[in-house]
Amino acid sequence: MLMFFMLVGCSLLEGGSGERWPEHPSHGVSIIKENQAENALAGSLRDGEVLSDRLWRGPFGPVDDTLVVLTQGSTGFGGYGLVKGEERIDFPPFPDNGYAVAIVDAVFVDVDGDSYSEMVVLATWMKRVGEAAEHNNVVFDWDGNGFQRLPAVEEQVAQMASASAVKQFFAD
Repeated sequence: MLMFFMLVGCSLLEGGSGERWPEHPSHGVSIIKENQAENALAGSLRDGEVLSDRLWRGPFGPVDDTLVVLTQGSTGFGGYGLVKGEERIDFPPFPDNGYAVAIVDAVFVDVDGDSYSEMVVLATWMKRVGEAAEHNNVVFDWDGNGFQRLPAVEEQVAQMASASAVKQFFAD
């Protein structure tokens, strides 16, 4: 399927402060600065993959300092955890919701009450070229052996358009 890509740096994704993405510190996960991203990735991107969003480092995955990477390629969105700069653990596939437009944001929050953070990826898609993009968000969890999607939680957050809406939903 031919994928439609939107550059992450466009004004649609800029926060009101003029920053590319607003900061969402949560559950011990920190954002890697753009000027440090290339060194942090250590050549882990595969052919055809480009960085689709900022990088995070923190307790999401098998170790407390997993590097979390979201990508975009010819088959749509993807992602993985990079452990100790060496072992790449891929996320399960994102859903095929049409044309992948943009990863707008991501937030780490405990969505299932297990005291560990899950990652809610706010992603937009178009069903047909030229139509308005719609949110269809994806939730990833580390289950002790690998990253898994949480479809029941995805249904709850599918149309949420901001990290603050996701955090508020799970704070109640």
